[in-house]
Amino acid sequence: MPDPDDATDFAAPLVALVSVGDIQSDVGVLACSATGQLRFWDRVAFGLGGTDRFHSRDLDLPDASDRCVQISESFAGLFVVATAKGYLFQVSLQDAQGNIELTAHCLSRSAGARTGMLSRMSSLLGGSQIVAAAADASDALVSMAGGGRTEIRHSRELYVLTRQRLAKWVVSRAHPERFMYSMDIVTALAQAAAQRLGMDVDVGVYDIATTRSGDVCVLAGLQGLQSGGREQLAVCILRSSRVSTEPDVVGLWPLRYAPDAELSQSGPSCPRLVLPEGGPGMFVVLRTAVIGLMVPTAGASFEEVISFRAEDSILGISTALRFPYVQHESSESNLVLMCAGTGVLQVCIEVGKIIGAVTSAGVDTGADADDGEIRTNSAAWPSLGTRIGKAPRASSPEREYQTQIEQAVFFRFGNDHNPLLFTIKSQATGVDPALETAALRVSQSILDNTSHFIVDRLDLGSHLNERLRRTRAVMQFIADSGLASKISRETRVQL
Repeated sequence: MPDPDDATDFAAPLVALVSVGDIQSDVGVLACSATGQLRFWDRVAFGLGGTDRFHSRDLDLPDASDRCVQISESFAGLFVVATAKGYLFQVSLQDAQGNIELTAHCLSRSAGARTGMLSRMSSLLGGSQIVAAAADASDALVSMAGGGRTEIRHSRELYVLTRQRLAKWVVSRAHPERFMYSMDIVTALAQAAAQRLGMDVDVGVYDIATTRSGDVCVLAGLQGLQSGGREQLAVCILRSSRVSTEPDVVGLWPLRYAPDAELSQSGPSCPRLVLPEGGPGMFVVLRTAVIGLMVPTAGASFEEVISFRAEDSILGISTALRFPYVQHESSESNLVLMCAGTGVLQVCIEVGKIIGAVTSAGVDTGADADDGEIRTNSAAWPSLGTRIGKAPRASSPEREYQTQIEQAVFFRFGNDHNPLLFTIKSQATGVDPALETAALRVSQSILDNTSHFIVDRLDLGSHLNERLRRTRAVMQFIADSGLASKISRETRVQL
């Protein structure tokens, strides 16, 4: 895909795999260069069409200095390409009869006020208004996401998030596009954060996704909550009563995990928000960490962090994004990662087990909810701070320490190829009783052979050596984490 001779930007093209026609058809590839040149290969696996047989088209970017930065599939054979300045192009791979045809046009705002032939005539006569989603020169595209179906045949909602605004369109294979609204998302989230947290914070937005129920989820960064100027991520939920009305912020959920590295709204340092099959399980993907969450409106709160070693940073992600969504909610939410050193990894949230545990154990909400959960002290916020009955709280220090020590002892030592980063931190000024209790529990479970991580072996000698090696690894891991001073002399003797 050669760029013009005077091009200075040699960014890799945007690429999407395409399935055109019936489910047993060949796989196609749609590629778009940074300067807006489209190429579509409709058969690459079994068609034997060759790389020289493709369909080509130029998007004719309104601004020559603009660059294409994102591509999103709305329907089978219908894509939307977005530029850095917020111009949107609808790309179709088929004509009305289902034949292969590559067409593209820039979305215009005037189509929202007209329908059918009137809109097409207005576009031909120059009445359409092509306006970028970005508010001004300081604004830029952040992300876009497909929403639910509308009353228009073969149509789907499209949300476009910039650094300052949230815009909504309706795109269709059979009808002209419709522009719905453009709202100041930063101001709306800042006001919601002030109401939720009782303090003013600076808000930045990083990504957007939609749920199967039609809610909009925005991944935001809150500046001013953490000491030292560190930014705290939060999941914000927006909901509107009608398709064409601006949504209201109905939930704001600060995450307990605070990234160490500085975040950006573009490039590798930009966090990603992923909702496989529209939730309720969701993922926040960072450069060297993945945060597994439960959508707060699911009735149960869940947050777990998986950290990766620096040499195994995350290069790409993939997940099931089929549309329309299946009628029943999946019992699992899966995310596939491409890591720099290890290769392909899969992360799974067993949604059914989490919700089932809440249902069987009972629900306990109230003022003692975790700091990362939404309180129920205001009628304006839904009751989302839910935890599992009378069971030990997932956020208790002893339980967190025990889980981290077990993971390191059984999955780090003796496995140099494990991409996960095993480390623990303690905020205690002196001896940490929670850390001591957790270390003793893990050591005791190994000594009395009650740990379910140790597999029984036929050879008794090998089994005893394995238990001895894991017991020594408990103290070794604490020492490697620099927490030996947090363990008292009596506990060291026991260990």
